[in-house]
Parts: sequence; structure tokens; C-alpha cells
Amino acid sequence: MLKKIISLLKPSWKVLSKHRKKDTKGVDGVSISDFANTADDRIKEIIKQLKAGTYSFSPLQPTVIPKSNGKTREILVGTVADRIVSKAILEVIKPRFQKYFSGSDYSIRNESADLQGIPAAIKRAQEKLAEDYVWVFETDIIDFFGKIPKDNVLRIIQSEIRDVKVRKLIEEIVRFEVNLDRSKKEEGYSDEDGVAQGSSISPLLAAIYLSSFDRDMQADPEIELIRYVDDLIILCKTENKAREIATTVENKLGDLGLTIHPLGSEKTRIIRAKRPNQETFTFLGLTFNYCDVDISKKKKDKIEEDFGTLLADTRLGFFEKRLALVRKVSGLIDQYNKPHYNTKDSLNSLTNTAERMIKAKFSEDMTQILGFNPFDRIKLNVTQTQKLSRFFGLDFKGSFEIM
Repeated sequence: MLKKIISLLKPSWKVLSKHRKKDTKGVDGVSISDFANTADDRIKEIIKQLKAGTYSFSPLQPTVIPKSNGKTREILVGTVADRIVSKAILEVIKPRFQKYFSGSDYSIRNESADLQGIPAAIKRAQEKLAEDYVWVFETDIIDFFGKIPKDNVLRIIQSEIRDVKVRKLIEEIVRFEVNLDRSKKEEGYSDEDGVAQGSSISPLLAAIYLSSFDRDMQADPEIELIRYVDDLIILCKTENKAREIATTVENKLGDLGLTIHPLGSEKTRIIRAKRPNQETFTFLGLTFNYCDVDISKKKKDKIEEDFGTLLADTRLGFFEKRLALVRKVSGLIDQYNKPHYNTKDSLNSLTNTAERMIKAKFSEDMTQILGFNPFDRIKLNVTQTQKLSRFFGLDFKGSFEIM
């Protein structure tokens, strides 16, 4: 098993090297970009340590990131080397845990399905809504990753993994240490509960721990559970069933030491998704209007905020910002331009916003450099303005195909 992990280090690095946030650093201060400069030598050293049984995971680096509601949350970032090793371990051990994959958790890849992840979850919800499962119980689990009991998941892991060196590595991942000098969390991190949310292996641990809950829900033929890690909806045909299942979910998760937000709060509701009295609901960043789904307003606001943050980054030159913005728009289209989504208008609007913002930034920068805006000062006709915009790469929305 260890040999297989070693053989997957380079492919794991290849995937990680394409991560959009290449400047995120662990406790060693090495970013993905830094690692890339001497990747071959660094991976050789990792292999040497793994073979000798001396490889050890570094403490995780707390990093504060903004949330879409204007608040912040603290995530834990591993070193680049640790992230490579963790990903390779995940690829090797995942097949051992197929029996724990319920099919209701869409964060786990289904090798037999063409559609994966969030698009697959959304498609399934649309299918069930069309079958008149229109009463929707929506909720999420409070501090899910922070509440998973370490010993419980380790017992399951160790029952399936015989390789002692690999078991030791997995235990280190689960019993992670934190660079507490950089942490903003007053209560710190528990030695008994919690797995690191940013670790590549954490979704697997979550799937294992919630597999019994999933199967309890699947035993009821009158409902459909659709879960993506700690976000879940349950679709029913009647309001009474939805209210019954709300109590069942609270009790079943309570047996696992987990809690949900109280019914009636913003995050835990029962709604009817079809007329009469139709209500919308949001799941995984998409708002459902019966079977039609669009990017949620909160998500769109956050995307536009991200555009502004990118363009305000003083570390980047104008054309670096322009390239990063185009990549961001391209990523959004890849993410949301799906045949079963109704996101065309939203994507066109976001693309127009990105183009408008980059043009405004160009004018602002040129005004600072020249003392005037060339688009205002120089007498250009419409054709000349369009050509100048294309020359500077300011007109890019035509480069994207949105269905």
C-alpha cells in the first residue's frame, strides 16, 4: 500500500499544482508556486522519508477567509508536501471504503455515474421534485467537521487498513496539531473531536461517519435524502412527512453527537417547492424555483465582491489582474454552465460585470499614469473604441460560450 502511495505522489502534485490559490502557505511558509520551483527534489525527499518511516505531518496553519455573509471563518492549511501526501493516501485507501458510500452523499465520487458532485445532486433533486416530492426539509450540521469524534473514525479506518506505516500516517492526519500562535479561535481545537476541514481526506472521513445516518434515511421509501458533506435536503410528498423527518434527523444526528440549526431558523426550514404557496430554497449555492435552478443571490453578490477584491490587489499588475479575472469567469462558466441549470442570464450578467469592472480599472490606472482617461480625452469613434478595447483585452465576454 505504501508503494502505491509513493507512486501517486507526482500525479497528486500535478493536480495540486493547478490549484487556483497558489500563494496559500502552511507553517513552513512554502506556497504552491514556491514548491514548483524545486518540485522534483522536494518529492524525492518525501519519498525518502516515507520509505524510511520518518515522514511526519506538520502542524496546520490557521488561515482566516471571508464568508459570503460578510463574516469570516478559520480554516486549517497544511504544507504543500502534506497536501500531496494526503491526496495520494486518499486515492489509495478510498476503494477500501466503498461499502460506506451510501449514494446519498454527492461529495463522494460515484465511479459508475457520468454526472458527479454538485451537478449530480442538483439533477437528483430536480428529478424528485418532478415526481411530486415537493415538501423540502433543508438544514445543515453545526460545526460538522469540528464535531466528528476522532476515535470513532480511526477505529473504522484501522479495521480496513493493515499497513502499519499507512495507519500511522492516517492517524497523524486525524489527530492533527495546530499552530495555535496563529489561531483566532478562543476555544482552540479538541484532542477528542474534529477533523481538519481543509484536508483532502476529510470528506472521506465525513462519508464514513455519516454512512449509518444515510442508510437510516434510505430505509424510509417515502423520502429522498440528498447530502453534500454537511449540507442536506430531504424531499417528501407531504408536509406531515417533512415534519416527521425533521424530528428523525435531529434525533439520528444527535445519536452521532451532531446537531442541526433549530427548525424555523434561516438554515433549517420546511418549505413547499411547488404551487400553491410555492417557496424557493437554496442548496449548494443554487436557488430552486421548483425545478428551475439559478445561482443564488448571495453567491452572485459574493462573486462580484471577489471580482472587486481581485482588481484591488496591489500585488498584481493590470494585465495580471485581467488574466486572473478571465480565468475566474472561465471557472464560473465551467461550474455553472450546465444543461439542467437555468443560469444563462446570471452568467451573462456576471461576465458583463467582470468586463465592466476591468474597463473601469483600466481607465482608473491610465488616469493615474497619464493624468487623463484616454477614452475620454482622445476623440475616438465607436469602431476605434472597440478596437482599442480589444487590443488591451478589455472585451472578453465574446470569448465565452454560455448555453
